[in-house]
Parts: sequence; structure tokens; C-alpha cells
Amino acid sequence: MGDVIENDDDSYPLSFFRECIEITNTFFSLGNHERKITSEHLGLISATGVKILDNSWQKYKDCYCFGGLTSQFVTEWRDTQQIKLKYALTDSGWLDEFEKQDGFKIFLDHHPENFQRVTRNKDIELIHSGHAHGGQIRILGQGLYAPHQGFFPTYTHGVYEERLVVSSGLSNPKPIHRIGNPKEIVLVNISN
Repeated sequence: MGDVIENDDDSYPLSFFRECIEITNTFFSLGNHERKITSEHLGLISATGVKILDNSWQKYKDCYCFGGLTSQFVTEWRDTQQIKLKYALTDSGWLDEFEKQDGFKIFLDHHPENFQRVTRNKDIELIHSGHAHGGQIRILGQGLYAPHQGFFPTYTHGVYEERLVVSSGLSNPKPIHRIGNPKEIVLVNISN
């Protein structure tokens, strides 16, 4: 669900994507660190077998449907570069269509703060987010700060309302390093 690169580095971890594909089908949506992603980068990622969800959705095995909301920072960068967008963040037509699909719906949205304004009232069973870095510094289980949520943010790490899963992620953003907030990969088991 985004941020597979660090800051303005334009190299993408293609070997990581290839390893993911060897384990399972892999879906990827764009986070704010992908704001300068090009069609060439998207092609390289797709060539690994990863399914890119760029404001779009895909069916999987008739019983699952994966959707991915592209970070508004990617959208803003594309607009600045005058690249024609297939969809805009504010155009919820594809999201409305995704919501109506049969099967278990899994939604990738890099920004957990979108839960309140975009997905909370949607018929979506599971939403995965990141972006908040666990609050970067955690004291007594509370993150101190998250981008776009400010101080003492609501959505930083864990499960909210039994369907929003927010990961602390793997990066260690600078200049403030993690404190009381270990890196993580989240594994969610879905059972009938």
C-alpha cells in the first residue's frame, strides 16, 4: 500500500516485488513516496507480476476483490506534470463500482486518515493503510505525531472498527527515528 521508496530516490525494489510474487499474488497501491512515479516505473513493477491498483480494482478468484486508492500526492504531482489522469481522488465512480462487487472486498489506501472521509461508510470488509509510521514515537501505546493527523493522532497502528488495519511499516524516516515503535509487516488471516 505504497511507500516502497525512500524520499526522492527513484529506484524501486523490483527484487522485493519478485520475492513477493514467489510467495503469493501481490497487489500494490501508490503512496505519497511514489509521487514521482512514471509510466516506465509502473511497467517495471508490473513486469514482476505485481498487480498495480492505481485508483482501480481487480477481481481475484471470484471470491475476492482488491481495490487501491492512489495517494493524493501522486495525483497532485501528475496534475502538475500535466499527465492525464485515468481517475482523480475526488472521482469516486470507480470506488462506488468497487463497493458493489460481489465477494470479500480488500481495499488498499495508504492514508488511514481517509477512513473518516472516504471509506468508513462504504461496504468494504477490510482496509489496509500505513503512512502514519505508527506515530513515529510511541509512549504508552499512543503515537505522538502522524502526517496529516497531527499530534496524538487517531489512526497510527493496529485495528480500528474491526476492519481498518494500520501498519507501522518498515521505514525509519529521518530526521526523527522510531522510539517505542518497532518496524513491522502485518499478516492478516481471512477465514470463512
